[in-house]
Amino acid sequence: MNRLTRPQAKTLRAIGKSLRKRGIFPTIPELSANFAGVTTSAAASHLDGLVRKGYVLRRYTRTARSHQLTRKGRAYLDIPPPIVAVTPVRSCACGYATFKAPGEPCFGCWLIRRRAS
Repeated sequence: MNRLTRPQAKTLRAIGKSLRKRGIFPTIPELSANFAGVTTSAAASHLDGLVRKGYVLRRYTRTARSHQLTRKGRAYLDIPPPIVAVTPVRSCACGYATFKAPGEPCFGCWLIRRRAS
């Protein structure tokens, strides 16, 4: 039951093509536009099958581009995991970890000043 049907595999390849070309997940109307004569409800049905089989993850309901490929989907399409930029956490003189730029007051500094007054 975990095998992909032809339409599901075609839909998954279209998703991979969009991710490689534009870097974003396609909407359901964009998926249906890739296939001649396929309605948006049919494209949504294929996408739901991919969600059930674990190739695609649905993050939010009723929101465009709210799907994401799982590890299984990335492995099928041979797409590497996304690179996530993380802001380094600095430790302030007050002892609180912060995302502030050097020289800017942080929440801990504000607390210390407030308690002192």
